Amino acid sequence: MKNLAVSRRYAKALILIGQEDGQADGYNDELSAMVGLLDANEGFEQALTNPLIKKSDRKKLLDTVIAAAGFSKVMKSFLSLLFDKGRIGFTR
Repeated sequence: MKNLAVSRRYAKALILIGQEDGQADGYNDELSAMVGLLDANEGFEQALTNPLIKKSDRKKLLDTVIAAAGFSKVMKSFLSLLFDKGRIGFTR
């Protein structure tokens, strides 16, 4: 239940940003694409959340995937924030 509440707070923040800049649909598409990547590649999420892997290496992996996917600056910042706060696994 707590995870759902946390997820909703982050989602609301992203929606507000999208409403302000008129890109809400684009952010929704990008977030859906990220969820698809996490769903399709179980090892990807494990690599991002595994505390045995150096945090800097996990962050580099995330940045590489974000760049390859061509996500917007806002989505890059949003996903980086989720990672930094230990919430990256809450995107699904």
